[in-house]
Formats: sequence, C-alpha cells, structure tokens
Amino acid sequence: MLGLNPTLILKLRRNTKSSGQYRTDADLRAARRKPTRQRFRRPIGGHALATMLLFACSSLFADQRATYLFDVYFDDRLVGTHRFERTATDDGKDVIESHADFQLKILFFNAFQYQHHSREVWQNDCLVALTAETESRRGAEKTELSQEGSLPRLTVNGAEKEIAAPLDCLSTFAYWRRDLTSRSHLMNAQSGAVVPVQIQTLPVAEGATDERIRISSDKLNIDVIYDLKGDWIGLETALPKDHRLTYRLQPAYALAK
Repeated sequence: MLGLNPTLILKLRRNTKSSGQYRTDADLRAARRKPTRQRFRRPIGGHALATMLLFACSSLFADQRATYLFDVYFDDRLVGTHRFERTATDDGKDVIESHADFQLKILFFNAFQYQHHSREVWQNDCLVALTAETESRRGAEKTELSQEGSLPRLTVNGAEKEIAAPLDCLSTFAYWRRDLTSRSHLMNAQSGAVVPVQIQTLPVAEGATDERIRISSDKLNIDVIYDLKGDWIGLETALPKDHRLTYRLQPAYALAK
C-alpha cells in the first residue's frame, strides 16, 4: 500500500491505548524543527504539487518519473519518513514504489519499529500487480498480487488467499488517486485484506488552501489532504488518548513542483 498502511494504524492504536506519555527526545528536537502549518501551504511553480497519479485533468505525474517524500509524525514528534516514486511506462502502466521506515520510542525502549516496501502496477485506473514486504516486531510479511488470465491471484506469505471484493477493478489505499471516492472496497497491501469503506468529500471552509476526503471503516478514520489543484499533500488519522499520526510533504518536494 502506498501511503499510510491501515495495519500500521491499527498497531499504533493498540500501542497508544496501553502506553503513557511519550518521552521528549532533545536530540531529535534539535535536529528537526517542529512542523508548522506552512507545510500545507499551496505550492508555487509550474506543475501542481506531485505526489502520485492524479489522473484526469491535473496530475502531478505529468512527467515520466516523479519522486516525493513525506515526514511522518506522531503528534509533533518525527517518527520516520515515507518515500514514493512513480514511473509512467511506455505501454501505459504506472509503477509506484514506496519505502516507509518508522521508529517509535516510549520512554527508554523502542515501542514500535516498522519497515515497509511495496511495488504497485496500475493500468486503466486499476491495480494489476502488487508486491509488498513488511518488517515489524511481529516478523516478516510478504503479499503478492498477479494476474492469471483475466483473474487476479493473491498470495500472503506464500499461501493463496481469496479476494473478498469485486474483481473487475482492484484498488489499494492509493491516497494519490483523486477518484478514490468512487471506491467501495480497498485492499490493505500488507495483509491482502480487502476492507469495505465509506469515502466522503469534506466541506471546504472559506479561505482554505486545501481540501479533504475521509476514508472510514469499522476501525479506521483517515483524512486525506489535497491542494486545491487536486494533488495529494498530506494525511491525518486520530489515535487513542488524543494522539494523531500525520503525513506532511517535505517543503523541498512541494516547492519543486
């Protein structure tokens, strides 16, 4: 999955339910300035801010290759980064690779470590292939999706798994896709599970410089943030005890577009 992994959100929810306050890391504060609302300002320059394929009229993937990097925060504390690279192939496919590396410390020990790499292939606005590898405290996981004839084949840790969703056009939690609101089921790339979701566009306040959609299910509630041109620039989700997990596009990547 690109972007924030639903499995990761659920793990963080469990961790925050059982943990106390997080210890301040002076070295981290010195190395990284506290994030501000400036990270969500509308980018300036030629093309709109590019993150992933925003098909149709405006796309930050107007070039053959695009790269951008998100800082990931637990409340105001930087816990890692998530990098995305997209390549448009000559045969009309979009190949998206993502690399996530998070580390969360509680007091004097590492409460959570997470590394995730995925490669998605899209064609005609549908997911046609996927390889995802994840390392966490639970161990290693690998998910693969391929096409066998006209039907997709899914394996999780080497075992074939039935896809409990309409098979005509699959989608992961592909936050860069502005057409995500038309989807009723999204696949968790880490586990291969297909999640029924409700997706709504939130009202845009007067004077706002961004717009949002909300992805909801039984255990998830994710706000995906776009600039007014429709390009993905951030993500937020609430966690227990008033904590929050946030993706913020690094300013250098926003201004480059």
